[in-house]
Amino acid sequence: MMYKMILMDMDGTLLNSDKKIDNETKNVLKKMQAAGTRIVLASGRPTKGMYDYALELEMDRFDGYLISYNGACLYSMKEDRIIWDRYLQINEVKEILAHLEQFDVIPMLNDDRYMVVEDVFKTIEIEGDLTFNVIEYESRGGGFLLFEQASLQDWVKSPCYKVLVAGDETYLQTVQDDLALPFIQKYTCGFTGSFYYEYTAIGADKGQAFDHLLDYLKTNNKETIAFGDGMNDISLLKRVSVSVAMENAPQEVKHYADYICESNDDQGIAKFLLK
Repeated sequence: MMYKMILMDMDGTLLNSDKKIDNETKNVLKKMQAAGTRIVLASGRPTKGMYDYALELEMDRFDGYLISYNGACLYSMKEDRIIWDRYLQINEVKEILAHLEQFDVIPMLNDDRYMVVEDVFKTIEIEGDLTFNVIEYESRGGGFLLFEQASLQDWVKSPCYKVLVAGDETYLQTVQDDLALPFIQKYTCGFTGSFYYEYTAIGADKGQAFDHLLDYLKTNNKETIAFGDGMNDISLLKRVSVSVAMENAPQEVKHYADYICESNDDQGIAKFLLK
């Protein structure tokens, strides 16, 4: 089958554990674009943390799009501009940050240049007892310089696309209901990974950004396919005509998929598309 649009999450989906696009997957996606298929990358990453990967796939040449900040921003590679976005306003960011003060978590904000945190040395525990420098990981992945601010609430002077929260895996599971409880009807919030929890504006998720892209292109979701591995991919998997979960995805994500492909470390996307 020839798809008119392929949408892919990045971390845990398109990217392998080394945070690279393997050559086979890269070649398959380039050939499909040359044959008329449009590529869309959909990630919780900031736009600048996706851009170089999009260039690897020559998405600027083939009119590809980026859904960044977990669906809060829609960016055209060919036109080099934002075509739709939705911010958290200053008072909303401050409200979320005030709520987070009661939890042992790491809130992170960014502007165009800096990843801003209150303690650059704070780490989290993953996989039971492995210490992980999540702040360094996020700043490097997004291409940001690190900036420490005593109070994030005092630092916020302009709207933000999202509030990113990191914490120990086991701890986040125990407090997830409390993290969301005051804001269920007010913001889009939830897990984007086992140690990530995010807040975006209501109406900002990957699925709704996809809706805006379809409206912009004046097309529909027929002959579209999406690949994902995380909870934040469910809104996208539910909207496309063919949904595929990675083998490394949790069972709850697989529940929303038409198919399961091999893992991100075993060329899952390329093998599925070739098959």
